[in-house]
Amino acid sequence: IHNIEVYKELLEDHFKVFGSQDAGSFSQLIREYHPHAILLDFHMPHMDGLELGQKIMQDPHYNGCPIFFISG
Repeated sequence: IHNIEVYKELLEDHFKVFGSQDAGSFSQLIREYHPHAILLDFHMPHMDGLELGQKIMQDPHYNGCPIFFISG
């Protein structure tokens, strides 16, 4: 099971959870879902979690919600 699926199973009873393996779609996802929190893995295929976190915080649609970094 991928980390996304594990975290989704742990959190979905209490939160609306969505996952993505495409770092490039973050702007569309935060516009569409207005997240209350974001979980980012440090180790991602095309962009590391720290870099993506910085891009999210610079996005005009980012609402200031907490960003949590996880690692397998």
